[in-house]
Amino acid sequence: VHTGHKGADLKTFPNSAPIVSGGTFMLTKFKKDEIALFERNPTFYGPKPHIKGFGLRMFANDDALVSAMKSGELDALETVPPTAIDTLKKDGVIVTKVPGVTTNDFIFNANTKKPKHRELLNLKLREAFAHAIDRDKIVQVAWLGTAQPATSFIPPSTGDWHNPNLKPESFDLAEANRLLNELGYKKGSGGIRSADGHKMSYDVITPNDLTGVDRTFQIIQADFQKIGVQLKQRSLDSSAAFDVITAPDGKYLNFDLAMWDWVPLIDPDFMLSVVTCDQYNGWSDSGYCNKGYDAMYSKQGTTLDQGKRRAIVWQMQDKLFNERPYILLNYESWIAAHSKKWAGFVDSPQGPWNSLSKESFTKVHQTS
Repeated sequence: VHTGHKGADLKTFPNSAPIVSGGTFMLTKFKKDEIALFERNPTFYGPKPHIKGFGLRMFANDDALVSAMKSGELDALETVPPTAIDTLKKDGVIVTKVPGVTTNDFIFNANTKKPKHRELLNLKLREAFAHAIDRDKIVQVAWLGTAQPATSFIPPSTGDWHNPNLKPESFDLAEANRLLNELGYKKGSGGIRSADGHKMSYDVITPNDLTGVDRTFQIIQADFQKIGVQLKQRSLDSSAAFDVITAPDGKYLNFDLAMWDWVPLIDPDFMLSVVTCDQYNGWSDSGYCNKGYDAMYSKQGTTLDQGKRRAIVWQMQDKLFNERPYILLNYESWIAAHSKKWAGFVDSPQGPWNSLSKESFTKVHQTS
């Protein structure tokens, strides 16, 4: 759906350009944050779908979504929160799970021009923070064992593009404290450390529509307290959160820390691009800008030999791991669900309804 489309006129976008569909289905109705309806495209070049059309419903929270599935209002769920797996299965819903591409992260403002809390630019501090994050506990508590600890935002489910040599930092509060002591950040009142004359107390921006983020933050917050660092959650809707991260005017000067997720593609190019200098006020959510990294990004994009390109992609992941604009937390499984009345859903690391595959759209059919 075009981000500028308001649903008032489905024939054109606001710039008067016509809507052109080359896909299996055509959009016929759209109401922001509520519903989108699609009908079969009679001129589609590929296999004829078994269904005449379908609808997408948007939900503000997981509880409402799960209730609608259990009551029979929905035929399928694109994503299922781990907390709902058992209750859906008890109601006879078919739940599937495969390794996914979705990656959750802890974000530093990596802009070297940020005026405040510049200690967060120190790579040793970032290493200390990484040792204070209990990824295994996050996997078990926030994701009920359905996720796995992460090291790179090019996930293992992308195949050989993922650098397997990277290993998660150990959860080691003693090491985290040692590194912070070595940097000279002394604990003061309440056990909170000071850096450059101010308390090491930081806001962490989180989008309020992100599954698992609140519980994950609570786990990290409790352990950071043990290393003398105070974290305060600032929960905002996604648009407001991104505005705060990029402020002012796409310069990334004000925020300190954030948490979010990425849903990568199988080819690594897009994910590698989001931390290039060109993505300021674009896809960047970290303010990271490094000319050496940008040079590697350009080189991988023009390297035809895929073995040589893979080597560059691995080097880029290694660089990001060491410089830590992100501490990668976990890779999610893609959990989906559908009624027993339907079959033909094709699971993938990007879900059964991913934008790069028409398989589920053409294969899904009623069983009764």
